[in-house]
Amino acid sequence: MTESEILRRLEDVGTLHKPLLVASFVRKNGINTTAAAALMHRIRSHDLQPIAQFDPEQFFDFTQSRPQVRNEDGGRVIEFPRNRVHLERATEGGRDALIVSGIEPHLRWRHFSEELTSFARSVDVEAVLILRSFPANVPHTRPVLLRLTTTSEELSGELGLPQLQPSYEGPIDIGEVVASELAASGVAIGGMTVLVPNYLGVVPNPMAVLGVTRTLDRLIGAETPTGQYEEAADNVRAQADEQMQASAEVREAVEAMEEQYESIAGGGGDEDDSGLPSVSDLLEDVERFLSNEGDRPS
Repeated sequence: MTESEILRRLEDVGTLHKPLLVASFVRKNGINTTAAAALMHRIRSHDLQPIAQFDPEQFFDFTQSRPQVRNEDGGRVIEFPRNRVHLERATEGGRDALIVSGIEPHLRWRHFSEELTSFARSVDVEAVLILRSFPANVPHTRPVLLRLTTTSEELSGELGLPQLQPSYEGPIDIGEVVASELAASGVAIGGMTVLVPNYLGVVPNPMAVLGVTRTLDRLIGAETPTGQYEEAADNVRAQADEQMQASAEVREAVEAMEEQYESIAGGGGDEDDSGLPSVSDLLEDVERFLSNEGDRPS
């Protein structure tokens, strides 16, 4: 099978402006669902069209991610798991973005990463941002926390997030493999993790989707409609507030998280005896989460 058949180009995009690759891959048991949902919301809201797509036969075990069947025009259509690349054109002052919101391949990771990297290089991608979502001890009563690991000061400045140096060692996901491939060619690399209140049990978490969407809007120079997620976020907060009123235990736990929140958000305060994770502990938890396939969806 030729390269064009494995990652088939659907459109000639021409010259792009400071192109950025943004990707999130849903892992086993639904890990990264919230991060991927934020990208799917962009794709649908802006009616983005795919410019390339992978042949699913090469990368998926269909006994793990089964094809879906639906009725269409009096017939039956089977849809296989797939990863597509969508293009979001920048407005004035922003970046063009190649967006991949899909499923982590089961097979041939190196081949998948090499194909995506080759495509990214062919359109002169300047930066890559891998999105992840992680359940953590953070309160629903405060703004969503986003953590950025990168060596690029420019990317940190454009996202408006503190720059944390990557230091993780251990098992990785497909996003890290893609980022490593692109880093070898001098592309700026960033990993952005949205921290989701772990006691809510809502997946995808609407507050986190809003946080990611608004951050990417600043980077790309866009305005994405968020009405449905704003309403969902209000409902989730209202239900969580009711739980706090009904349970002293829940209320005390959330209040403790609120006390810890500022030190986490500010990137300081490693020493803490509240029983909640310090900043360093929190980042270690994120890293451990990347290697744990058995955790709950996020």
